[in-house]
Amino acid sequence: MPKAIVILGSGVGVTGGNSASHILHLRSKRGSLANLDVLGDSLIGRVADELKRGGIESVTVFSEDPLGHDGLDVRVKGYSPEDLWPAVSRELLACRDSGTDTVLIMRLGPYAELDVADMLQYRADRDAAVVRGFDQQGALDIWVVDPDRICGDAEAADTASLPAQLSREAVVYEVRGYVNALEHPRDLRRLAVDGLNLRCRLRPRGFEVRPGVWMAEGAQIERGSRLVAPAFIGKNVCVSQQGLVTRGSSIECNSVVDYGTVIENTSILPNTYVGIGLDVCHSIVDSNRLLNLHRDVLLEIEDSAVIRQNKPLEEAACRWWSGLVTNEPITPVADESAN
Repeated sequence: MPKAIVILGSGVGVTGGNSASHILHLRSKRGSLANLDVLGDSLIGRVADELKRGGIESVTVFSEDPLGHDGLDVRVKGYSPEDLWPAVSRELLACRDSGTDTVLIMRLGPYAELDVADMLQYRADRDAAVVRGFDQQGALDIWVVDPDRICGDAEAADTASLPAQLSREAVVYEVRGYVNALEHPRDLRRLAVDGLNLRCRLRPRGFEVRPGVWMAEGAQIERGSRLVAPAFIGKNVCVSQQGLVTRGSSIECNSVVDYGTVIENTSILPNTYVGIGLDVCHSIVDSNRLLNLHRDVLLEIEDSAVIRQNKPLEEAACRWWSGLVTNEPITPVADESAN
Protein backbone atom coordinates (compact mmCIF):
# COMPACT_ATOMS: atom_id res chain seq x y z
CA MET A 1 0.00 0.00 0.00
CA PRO A 2 1.27 3.55 -0.76
CA LYS A 3 2.59 5.71 2.07
CA ALA A 4 2.93 9.47 2.43
CA ILE A 5 5.52 11.87 3.83
CA VAL A 6 4.21 15.36 4.70
CA ILE A 7 6.64 18.16 5.57
CA LEU A 8 5.66 21.10 7.80
CA GLY A 9 7.70 24.16 8.67
CA SER A 10 10.12 26.54 7.07
CA GLY A 11 12.92 24.06 6.40
CA VAL A 12 11.67 23.37 2.86
CA GLY A 13 11.93 26.97 1.77
CA VAL A 14 8.59 28.73 2.31
CA THR A 15 8.23 31.43 -0.30
CA GLY A 16 7.56 34.87 1.09
CA GLY A 17 6.04 38.00 -0.38
CA ASN A 18 7.79 40.90 -2.06
CA SER A 19 9.63 42.62 0.78
CA ALA A 20 10.73 45.42 -1.57
CA SER A 21 7.13 46.64 -1.72
CA HIS A 22 6.64 46.00 2.02
CA ILE A 23 3.99 43.35 1.46
CA LEU A 24 3.47 41.45 4.68
CA HIS A 25 4.88 37.96 4.50
CA LEU A 26 5.64 35.00 6.70
CA ARG A 27 9.16 34.03 7.72
CA SER A 28 8.35 32.18 10.92
CA LYS A 29 10.63 29.31 11.94
CA ARG A 30 8.40 28.43 14.86
CA GLY A 31 5.25 27.42 13.07
CA SER A 32 3.35 27.02 9.83
CA LEU A 33 0.03 28.34 8.61
CA ALA A 34 -0.77 24.69 7.87
CA ASN A 35 -0.82 24.06 11.64
CA LEU A 36 -3.59 26.61 12.22
CA ASP A 37 -7.31 25.87 12.50
CA VAL A 38 -9.43 26.92 9.52
CA LEU A 39 -13.20 26.44 9.91
CA GLY A 40 -12.80 24.10 12.84
CA ASP A 41 -9.87 21.88 11.91
CA SER A 42 -6.16 22.18 11.14
CA LEU A 43 -4.99 21.92 7.56
CA ILE A 44 -2.62 19.09 8.46
CA GLY A 45 -5.57 17.15 9.89
CA ARG A 46 -7.64 17.74 6.78
CA VAL A 47 -4.81 16.78 4.43
CA ALA A 48 -4.05 13.59 6.38
CA ASP A 49 -7.72 12.59 6.09
CA GLU A 50 -7.73 13.30 2.33
CA LEU A 51 -4.58 11.23 1.80
CA LYS A 52 -6.08 8.24 3.59
CA ARG A 53 -9.31 8.53 1.61
CA GLY A 54 -7.20 8.56 -1.57
CA GLY A 55 -5.61 5.20 -0.79
CA ILE A 56 -2.60 6.13 1.38
CA GLU A 57 -1.93 3.51 4.03
CA SER A 58 -0.01 5.66 6.54
CA VAL A 59 1.19 9.26 6.87
CA THR A 60 4.48 10.40 8.42
CA VAL A 61 4.70 14.11 9.22
CA PHE A 62 8.07 15.85 9.51
CA SER A 63 7.58 18.96 11.65
CA GLU A 64 9.98 21.45 13.20
CA ASP A 65 7.48 21.93 16.03
CA PRO A 66 5.05 19.67 17.92
CA LEU A 67 1.72 19.61 16.11
CA GLY A 68 -0.47 20.36 19.13
CA HIS A 69 -3.55 18.61 17.71
CA ASP A 70 -5.06 15.63 19.46
CA GLY A 71 -6.51 12.74 17.47
CA LEU A 72 -4.29 13.05 14.38
CA ASP A 73 -3.80 9.60 12.86
CA VAL A 74 -0.23 10.29 11.74
CA ARG A 75 3.30 9.48 12.83
CA VAL A 76 5.24 12.65 13.72
CA LYS A 77 9.01 13.09 13.41
CA GLY A 78 10.92 16.22 14.37
CA TYR A 79 13.71 17.66 12.26
CA SER A 80 16.18 20.50 12.10
CA PRO A 81 16.27 22.45 8.81
CA GLU A 82 19.76 21.24 7.89
CA ASP A 83 18.75 17.59 8.45
CA LEU A 84 15.38 17.64 6.69
CA TRP A 85 16.19 16.06 3.34
CA PRO A 86 18.59 13.44 4.75
CA ALA A 87 15.79 12.52 7.19
CA VAL A 88 13.28 12.25 4.34
CA SER A 89 15.76 10.14 2.38
CA ARG A 90 16.11 7.77 5.31
CA GLU A 91 12.34 7.53 5.58
CA LEU A 92 12.16 6.65 1.87
CA LEU A 93 14.74 3.93 2.42
CA ALA A 94 12.69 2.53 5.30
CA CYS A 95 9.63 2.49 3.03
CA ARG A 96 11.59 0.69 0.33
CA ASP A 97 12.96 -1.87 2.76
CA SER A 98 9.44 -2.58 4.08
CA GLY A 99 8.25 -3.39 0.55
CA THR A 100 6.42 -0.12 -0.22
CA ASP A 101 6.64 0.62 -3.93
CA THR A 102 4.98 4.08 -3.96
CA VAL A 103 5.48 7.08 -1.66
CA LEU A 104 3.78 10.48 -1.92
CA ILE A 105 5.88 13.41 -0.64
CA MET A 106 4.27 16.80 -0.12
CA ARG A 107 4.91 20.09 1.65
CA LEU A 108 2.45 22.18 3.65
CA GLY A 109 3.14 25.11 2.88
CA PRO A 110 0.65 25.47 0.17
CA TYR A 111 -2.80 23.92 0.50
CA ALA A 112 -3.56 21.89 -2.62
CA GLU A 113 -6.63 19.75 -3.24
CA LEU A 114 -5.21 16.73 -4.95
CA ASP A 115 -6.89 13.72 -6.56
CA VAL A 116 -4.57 11.36 -4.71
CA ALA A 117 -5.74 8.13 -6.33
CA ASP A 118 -5.44 9.66 -9.82
CA MET A 119 -1.88 10.89 -9.20
CA LEU A 120 -0.83 7.50 -7.85
CA GLN A 121 -2.33 5.78 -10.90
CA TYR A 122 -0.70 8.33 -13.24
CA ARG A 123 2.76 7.37 -11.95
CA ALA A 124 1.98 3.66 -12.18
CA ASP A 125 0.67 3.93 -15.75
CA ARG A 126 3.86 5.66 -16.88
CA ASP A 127 6.16 3.51 -14.76
CA ALA A 128 7.92 6.74 -13.76
CA ALA A 129 10.50 7.00 -10.98
CA VAL A 130 9.06 10.43 -10.00
CA VAL A 131 5.91 12.34 -10.86
CA ARG A 132 5.61 15.98 -9.71
CA GLY A 133 2.47 18.07 -9.40
CA PHE A 134 2.13 21.31 -11.36
CA ASP A 135 -0.70 23.84 -11.42
CA GLN A 136 -1.16 26.91 -13.64
CA GLN A 137 1.37 28.85 -11.55
CA GLY A 138 4.11 26.24 -11.90
CA ALA A 139 5.68 23.46 -9.86
CA LEU A 140 4.18 22.34 -6.55
CA ASP A 141 6.07 20.55 -3.81
CA ILE A 142 4.10 17.34 -4.37
CA TRP A 143 5.81 14.22 -5.68
CA VAL A 144 4.90 10.56 -6.10
CA VAL A 145 8.02 8.40 -6.18
CA ASP A 146 9.17 4.82 -6.51
CA PRO A 147 11.54 4.59 -3.52
CA ASP A 148 13.42 1.63 -5.02
CA ARG A 149 14.46 3.76 -8.00
CA ILE A 150 14.93 7.11 -6.29
CA CYS A 151 17.03 5.87 -3.32
CA GLY A 152 20.55 4.60 -3.33
CA ASP A 153 22.03 2.91 -0.30
CA ALA A 154 21.65 4.39 3.19
CA GLU A 155 25.03 6.15 3.11
CA ALA A 156 24.24 7.85 -0.19
CA ALA A 157 20.81 8.90 1.07
CA ASP A 158 22.45 10.81 3.93
CA THR A 159 24.55 12.90 1.57
CA ALA A 160 22.65 13.14 -1.73
CA SER A 161 20.53 16.13 -2.61
CA LEU A 162 17.11 14.55 -2.78
CA PRO A 163 15.28 17.74 -3.94
CA ALA A 164 17.58 18.05 -6.97
CA GLN A 165 17.03 14.40 -7.81
CA LEU A 166 13.26 14.77 -7.53
CA SER A 167 13.29 17.80 -9.84
CA ARG A 168 15.65 16.24 -12.37
CA GLU A 169 13.74 13.00 -12.84
CA ALA A 170 10.15 14.24 -12.48
CA VAL A 171 7.35 13.63 -14.97
CA VAL A 172 4.78 16.44 -15.00
CA TYR A 173 1.34 15.80 -13.46
CA GLU A 174 -1.34 18.49 -13.77
CA VAL A 175 -3.10 19.32 -10.50
CA ARG A 176 -6.56 20.57 -11.48
CA GLY A 177 -7.95 21.12 -8.00
CA TYR A 178 -7.99 24.19 -5.76
CA VAL A 179 -4.56 25.51 -4.72
CA ASN A 180 -3.86 28.22 -2.14
CA ALA A 181 -0.19 29.18 -1.73
CA LEU A 182 -0.61 30.24 1.94
CA GLU A 183 2.36 32.56 1.54
CA HIS A 184 0.68 35.43 3.36
CA PRO A 185 -1.80 35.53 6.26
CA ARG A 186 -4.20 37.13 3.77
CA ASP A 187 -4.28 33.75 2.02
CA LEU A 188 -5.49 32.19 5.27
CA ARG A 189 -8.50 34.52 5.22
CA ARG A 190 -9.12 33.73 1.57
CA LEU A 191 -9.09 30.01 2.32
CA ALA A 192 -11.72 30.42 5.05
CA VAL A 193 -13.92 32.52 2.77
CA ASP A 194 -13.51 30.08 -0.13
CA GLY A 195 -14.49 27.21 2.16
CA LEU A 196 -17.58 29.03 3.40
CA ASN A 197 -18.58 29.87 -0.18
CA LEU A 198 -18.02 26.26 -1.37
CA ARG A 199 -15.23 27.22 -3.77
CA CYS A 200 -13.05 24.35 -2.56
CA ARG A 201 -13.44 21.01 -0.78
CA LEU A 202 -12.60 22.44 2.64
CA ARG A 203 -15.81 22.36 4.68
CA PRO A 204 -16.63 23.76 8.11
CA ARG A 205 -16.47 21.20 10.90
CA GLY A 206 -19.96 21.69 12.27
CA PHE A 207 -23.67 21.76 11.50
CA GLU A 208 -25.25 24.05 8.92
CA VAL A 209 -27.93 25.54 11.16
CA ARG A 210 -29.28 27.63 8.29
CA PRO A 211 -28.02 28.22 4.74
CA GLY A 212 -24.43 29.42 4.90
CA VAL A 213 -24.15 29.47 8.70
CA TRP A 214 -22.24 26.67 10.44
CA MET A 215 -21.93 26.04 14.15
CA ALA A 216 -19.81 23.42 15.94
CA GLU A 217 -20.56 21.49 19.09
CA GLY A 218 -20.89 23.62 22.21
CA ALA A 219 -21.23 26.98 20.41
CA GLN A 220 -23.46 29.53 22.17
CA ILE A 221 -25.22 32.41 20.48
CA GLU A 222 -26.79 34.72 23.06
CA ARG A 223 -30.02 36.67 22.73
CA GLY A 224 -29.99 39.57 20.30
CA SER A 225 -26.82 38.50 18.48
CA ARG A 226 -26.85 37.93 14.72
CA LEU A 227 -25.02 35.64 12.33
CA VAL A 228 -25.08 36.71 8.68
CA ALA A 229 -24.17 34.06 6.10
CA PRO A 230 -21.61 32.95 5.32
CA ALA A 231 -20.14 32.50 8.79
CA PHE A 232 -18.61 29.83 11.01
CA ILE A 233 -18.88 29.56 14.81
CA GLY A 234 -16.47 27.00 16.23
CA LYS A 235 -16.51 24.54 19.09
CA ASN A 236 -17.30 26.07 22.51
CA VAL A 237 -17.41 29.62 21.09
CA CYS A 238 -19.63 32.21 22.76
CA VAL A 239 -21.06 35.18 20.84
CA SER A 240 -22.53 37.47 23.49
CA GLN A 241 -25.68 39.59 23.34
CA GLN A 242 -26.02 42.10 20.49
CA GLY A 243 -22.97 40.69 18.71
CA LEU A 244 -22.75 40.50 14.93
CA VAL A 245 -20.68 38.02 12.90
CA THR A 246 -20.82 38.65 9.16
CA ARG A 247 -19.18 38.57 5.70
CA GLY A 248 -17.32 35.29 5.75
CA SER A 249 -16.02 35.55 9.30
CA SER A 250 -14.84 32.50 11.24
CA ILE A 251 -14.64 32.28 15.02
CA GLU A 252 -12.45 29.31 15.95
CA CYS A 253 -12.75 27.10 19.04
CA ASN A 254 -12.89 28.34 22.64
CA SER A 255 -13.14 32.01 21.65
CA VAL A 256 -15.48 34.70 23.01
CA VAL A 257 -17.00 37.67 21.18
CA ASP A 258 -18.29 39.98 23.90
CA TYR A 259 -21.35 42.25 24.10
CA GLY A 260 -22.15 44.40 21.07
CA THR A 261 -19.02 43.58 19.09
CA VAL A 262 -19.07 43.35 15.28
CA ILE A 263 -16.83 40.80 13.53
CA GLU A 264 -16.71 41.44 9.77
CA ASN A 265 -14.57 39.59 7.20
CA THR A 266 -12.28 38.43 10.01
CA SER A 267 -10.76 35.24 11.39
CA ILE A 268 -10.67 34.90 15.18
CA LEU A 269 -8.14 32.17 15.97
CA PRO A 270 -8.62 29.65 18.80
CA ASN A 271 -8.70 30.68 22.47
CA THR A 272 -9.15 34.40 21.83
CA TYR A 273 -11.32 36.90 23.73
CA VAL A 274 -12.62 39.95 21.81
CA GLY A 275 -13.95 42.66 24.11
CA ILE A 276 -17.10 44.76 24.42
CA GLY A 277 -18.36 47.14 21.72
CA LEU A 278 -15.58 46.65 19.18
CA ASP A 279 -15.77 46.77 15.38
CA VAL A 280 -13.22 44.31 13.98
CA CYS A 281 -12.95 44.22 10.17
CA HIS A 282 -10.62 42.64 7.58
CA SER A 283 -8.34 41.15 10.23
CA ILE A 284 -6.90 38.08 11.87
CA VAL A 285 -7.03 38.12 15.68
CA ASP A 286 -4.96 35.74 17.78
CA SER A 287 -4.70 36.11 21.55
CA ASN A 288 -3.64 39.75 22.12
CA ARG A 289 -2.52 40.36 18.52
CA LEU A 290 -4.58 41.88 15.73
CA LEU A 291 -3.34 41.84 12.15
CA ASN A 292 -5.23 44.26 9.89
CA LEU A 293 -5.00 42.87 6.37
CA HIS A 294 -5.99 46.09 4.57
CA ARG A 295 -3.25 48.14 6.21
CA ASP A 296 -0.68 45.40 6.77
CA VAL A 297 -0.31 46.46 10.40
CA LEU A 298 0.16 44.09 13.33
CA LEU A 299 -0.97 45.45 16.70
CA GLU A 300 -0.03 43.92 20.01
CA ILE A 301 -2.73 44.93 22.50
CA GLU A 302 -1.68 45.20 26.14
CA ASP A 303 -5.15 46.09 27.46
CA SER A 304 -6.70 42.72 28.32
CA ALA A 305 -10.19 44.25 28.24
CA VAL A 306 -9.81 44.75 24.47
CA ILE A 307 -8.44 41.43 23.23
CA ARG A 308 -6.54 38.71 25.04
CA GLN A 309 -5.83 35.01 25.25
CA ASN A 310 -9.03 33.36 26.45
CA LYS A 311 -7.60 30.04 27.62
CA PRO A 312 -4.08 28.75 28.21
CA LEU A 313 -2.64 27.55 24.91
CA GLU A 314 -0.75 24.32 24.49
CA GLU A 315 2.98 24.79 24.12
CA ALA A 316 2.70 23.44 20.59
CA ALA A 317 0.35 26.21 19.45
CA CYS A 318 1.51 27.77 16.20
CA ARG A 319 3.01 31.26 16.49
CA TRP A 320 2.11 32.25 12.93
CA TRP A 321 2.82 35.93 13.66
CA SER A 322 6.49 35.41 14.59
CA GLY A 323 8.63 37.14 11.98
CA LEU A 324 5.86 39.05 10.21
CA VAL A 325 7.04 42.04 8.18
CA THR A 326 4.55 44.88 7.86
CA ASN A 327 4.32 48.45 6.66
CA GLU A 328 4.40 49.58 10.27
CA PRO A 329 6.28 48.26 13.30
CA ILE A 330 4.45 46.24 15.91
CA THR A 331 2.63 48.85 17.99
CA PRO A 332 2.00 48.20 21.68
CA VAL A 333 -1.22 49.73 22.99
CA ALA A 334 -0.84 50.90 26.56
CA ASP A 335 -3.14 49.65 29.32
CA GLU A 336 -4.48 52.97 30.57
CA SER A 337 -6.20 51.29 33.51
CA ALA A 338 -2.77 50.55 34.97
CA ASN A 339 -2.01 54.27 35.41
